Amino acid sequence: MCKKTIEESLNKEGIKSDWDKKSKMMQVTYDSIKFNNQQIHQLIADAGYDTELKTGNDSAYNNLHECCKYDRKAK
Repeated sequence: MCKKTIEESLNKEGIKSDWDKKSKMMQVTYDSIKFNNQQIHQLIADAGYDTELKTGNDSAYNNLHECCKYDRKAK
């Protein structure tokens, strides 16, 4: 579910993502004319997930399935 939610948040023309099952990490490439690094992090945060640069949207996080919730960083 988590993978699907994050992939859907990045389902935009000009963004490609590749999920590595083993590491549970996603590699994201994007068209730098259409997007920048901050925007990519914001899309993921808007879906409820914290990134290195952005804190996930609280409302979206609260709506995640229980299996997708995690110990969040202190704000």
